[in-house]
Amino acid sequence: MTSNTLGLARSLLPVTGTWAAPFAIYMALLSVRVSILRDEHKQTFGDRLTGSRAPSGTTPETDPLYLAVRTHANYAENVPMVLVLAALAELNGGRPVVLSTILGVFFVMRVLHAEAGILAKGKKSMGPGRFIGASLTLLTTISLGAYSAWLSRDSWGLLIGR
Repeated sequence: MTSNTLGLARSLLPVTGTWAAPFAIYMALLSVRVSILRDEHKQTFGDRLTGSRAPSGTTPETDPLYLAVRTHANYAENVPMVLVLAALAELNGGRPVVLSTILGVFFVMRVLHAEAGILAKGKKSMGPGRFIGASLTLLTTISLGAYSAWLSRDSWGLLIGR
């Protein structure tokens, strides 16, 4: 590890820092999708197409703006926690190959959750990627939390007064 002019480590979180890029790019893509739909339908505010802007028979499960907003929001609700947990594990000595594998699989699952799940054409927001992505998101969150806690186990005695 190299240091900068202040003597501080330059790369405290190389794995999490590297994986932040694809997560951020995909988040931007989801955001742009919402903006494009808003522009196409002249819908400045809200999460659903309204009035004459909504195709007949539109429900939340088929409303393209609602699905894009929920896809973006769901990503924003889940990805930051996983990145924080990965960073905690990395700071506590987590193995780079383990963390990189977990974050790589998690990224693929989040894309599947969106593209082959909520946004799957003709599936009313219930494509197979939704269940797979949601399940593995929960598994990843719990696993990274447990891994980070395990890596910190030498400090557990401090928490109970030993």
